Amino acid sequence: MVLSETVLYPSTALPLYLFEPRYRTMLDNALSGECIFGIVAPLASSHGGNEWNTLAPVATAGFIKACQTHPDGTSNLILEGIARMAVHGWTNDTYPILEVSPLRTTPIARAPGMRLCGHVLRLIRAIHPKGDNPEIDSIIQHIEAIEEPEAFADTAAFLFAGKNDVKQAILESQDVRQRFQILISDLQEQRIDQNHRKRMQHNLSDDDLSRN
Repeated sequence: MVLSETVLYPSTALPLYLFEPRYRTMLDNALSGECIFGIVAPLASSHGGNEWNTLAPVATAGFIKACQTHPDGTSNLILEGIARMAVHGWTNDTYPILEVSPLRTTPIARAPGMRLCGHVLRLIRAIHPKGDNPEIDSIIQHIEAIEEPEAFADTAAFLFAGKNDVKQAILESQDVRQRFQILISDLQEQRIDQNHRKRMQHNLSDDDLSRN
């Protein structure tokens, strides 16, 4: 399935609403087989429309964890990411069908990996101080419990990376340490932007801010 502005990682879950006829067919085929289909990003639109010329080089295979099909033929489902896949080619028949192979990952040792997890958590907490938002506090508590660095990096990127191109770069990286580095750079940029906004707003009243 081709989706812009959306990146799915292994160990994360994506809610989807399928309504296009081609993707209804795709879902029917997946449910009658292994309950797996992929998410991939388009790289270039064709004539500014909804089609594409090029797809991203890495996609994510996902498992249909739950699905409810409605009387009108549309479906709500939860797709759980299970593996990065290198995209070698594709055909567009009723729906896009990718030629893929598993993307090999270079792991990171546990001790340096957990140090990087701690660094990411400190940056996230600097951006989202405890007590400011109970929902975000709950999400952070969830990622704090992840004990495997690769799963931690993917989940933190899915939830807190700020830009879609950053998320895609993390998806495409085969090296777990590099995934952390890209995420840390993005979080540091978010923190700088946040501090800049606070300085800009420091001497403005609420009325001034509303007018801006």
